[in-house]
Amino acid sequence: MSKFLAIVDPWEKPLEHDRLEFPFLESDSDIQCKLINNQLPRLKPLFDDIIVISSAKRTHPIFDGLPKYASIMHEYISLDKRHDWDMWLCGFHYGKCIHAKIDEVKDEFNWSPNRFNIIRNLSFLFPKDTKEIILKYYNCRQTVLDTKEYNWDFEERLYEV
Repeated sequence: MSKFLAIVDPWEKPLEHDRLEFPFLESDSDIQCKLINNQLPRLKPLFDDIIVISSAKRTHPIFDGLPKYASIMHEYISLDKRHDWDMWLCGFHYGKCIHAKIDEVKDEFNWSPNRFNIIRNLSFLFPKDTKEIILKYYNCRQTVLDTKEYNWDFEERLYEV
């Protein structure tokens, strides 16, 4: 089965109020973008396509060479007819935007949970979040529980967590 990797919300700069609350967030986000970008040459052979979901914000310039979509549902899946592809995700932030993108696709296209996979060690928690906090307070609890997660071994493969 064909599959694509969606890098979720690798913004050039975090939101102003988040930068004020978490002074190191901007540099941490920059480093995390560089980590993902550094792995792309090794990830590309595993996927039929790699895209960036930007949520209409300016993305980190390191990803300027990748196709960008503000809406995963209408701009990518619908128009490019990728209804039968599996979706893999990484980026920003685990338990929030990453899982929200899964929920959007599930709601719009009625995809089953087994069509979604997260590369956990290339997906980053928002400061002060933990998986327990996410499961308790955020709307994506069932998606967090249902979605398969993998770690990237930084060489050639993904292995299920």
